[in-house]
Amino acid sequence: MLRTPQFLRAPLALAYRHAKITSLLIALLSFFLGTATNWLPSVQIDTGPNIDNSSIFGTEFRYWNSGRIPVYNAEMVCRVDAKPIIYIAGNHRKPVDKLSPRHSVERDCGVTFPGISAHAKFSIRVYYSWPMNLHRTWVEQTFSSFVNQDGKVIIAADSE
Repeated sequence: MLRTPQFLRAPLALAYRHAKITSLLIALLSFFLGTATNWLPSVQIDTGPNIDNSSIFGTEFRYWNSGRIPVYNAEMVCRVDAKPIIYIAGNHRKPVDKLSPRHSVERDCGVTFPGISAHAKFSIRVYYSWPMNLHRTWVEQTFSSFVNQDGKVIIAADSE
């Protein structure tokens, strides 16, 4: 039976110990990173109710906190591209101080363009802070409008 020479036993034991410690650290790091991503904020944007089906500009957009932690100072900014007009609406309403998980807010773009066609593109961007106003970020969703066979205006999210 072959035995490991005495002069190699200490370095091999040390290498084995280092390998165990390294694999343990990698496992712990993976666990904490995987857990942390579950606790990151997440805001989503959908179309809300359309107040006036004869106008695209009566549409409200709903943004909601789909994450597990609250977000702060949430505000919506619209970009409406209704040829030949491009309109960017800033913060025409007060930002939401605290948007708790699973809660939503509905906002319109605060714009009316009489006589503009029903075909437009909306880029809705929601800015928010987390945690406790330390990090500011945003999420964006684009929507397109069209008129269905009944003459009603439909606004649908663009696929990404």
